[in-house]
Amino acid sequence: MTATQMKYLLALTAAPKKEKGSVSEVARRFDVNRSTVNRALNGFIEEGVLDEKLVLTTYGKAFLTQFKHRHQKIVYWLSKNGILEETAKEDALQLMMTCSEETIRLLEQGGDLCKACNYFGENGRKLLLTGNNLSQYIPRGDYRVPFAFYKGTKREPRYVSMANEAFCHPGILTVGNQTAFLRMKCRRMERKSMKSHTVISGEMKTMKYECENQIKFADVKDGYVNLPLEAMQFSYLQEEDILQGEMKLFLSSSVGETHPECTALLKLYL
Repeated sequence: MTATQMKYLLALTAAPKKEKGSVSEVARRFDVNRSTVNRALNGFIEEGVLDEKLVLTTYGKAFLTQFKHRHQKIVYWLSKNGILEETAKEDALQLMMTCSEETIRLLEQGGDLCKACNYFGENGRKLLLTGNNLSQYIPRGDYRVPFAFYKGTKREPRYVSMANEAFCHPGILTVGNQTAFLRMKCRRMERKSMKSHTVISGEMKTMKYECENQIKFADVKDGYVNLPLEAMQFSYLQEEDILQGEMKLFLSSSVGETHPECTALLKLYL
């Protein structure tokens, strides 16, 4: 299906309910012949979206509802990033017709995260919640999110920790009904030895986190670390218009000689 076909379908289903004349109205709106509209709509008949009378089928109603819902999310994301609404509507339509399903889902998720931030921005609220509460504001699903490790545990750290190199970026935020967690893929680190000036490599050895005044080991399986967001606290940063999560971690690595356990502050940005 093309963007033009979708425009005709959207116009057809938005037209006043009449027994006749809807196709003519679509043709007049786009300044094309009725035959042009009919040829375009034939594709929807073949797909089972429309019946022979150009009325939405049961499948067609579900298809169009989902399409509009996804389109709305992408329009919202584009608009929040400075694109004029009318341009955003057109661009979102073009993207949905040409991009891969993976890219479309990514754009949808961007819209969901923007809505969560916008909720707190419009209401002028200072958000402070744990990761388990995210499901109240963000729909269930998997989201690609940026993160960074900083040295120490100060709220305004100045230096990025070496642990930042021990994981692939971005991470995957999974939001469920009652819980949420961050999944990060481990990778080998390399650094130049200050003593021998040779390149040494290694990987994260252990990771622990603090939750409810208890120290717990992070779940590490098949090269991935899963961190429950119940141990992370989120706040809304009005100037940046983002949700920022923080988690205190204790890590050790095997770069060169095994390093002693160190503390780090993991920050997650939505």
